[in-house]
Amino acid sequence: MADVTVQLTIPEAAVPKVVDAFTKAAGARIDMSAHKSTETKEFNANWNYSYAEQGDTETAKQFAVRVITEQIKALVRMVDYAEDQDRYRTAVSAIPKAEQDVPDNIITGV
Repeated sequence: MADVTVQLTIPEAAVPKVVDAFTKAAGARIDMSAHKSTETKEFNANWNYSYAEQGDTETAKQFAVRVITEQIKALVRMVDYAEDQDRYRTAVSAIPKAEQDVPDNIITGV
């Protein structure tokens, strides 16, 4: 599959608001979750991530690209991890549960 190039435009009037939002969230833990139920599948995913504050030499555009890139990576990681958790739970559920089978009368005293 070929690379996909995405171009986003933030209207000039919205740039201060968008950059302000990115700036205020910088360094914070951002929690993502996705939950979906269908008749055949249950999907539950949680992930958290953070990104660093805008660098001294980083332009508003570079900062926005970095923040949006981190958001997309976090979404992909969240889905990938949730799918791997499902694989793990399925594998573990196939293992017989541990049991103890030592009878009460294994030892007696007089």
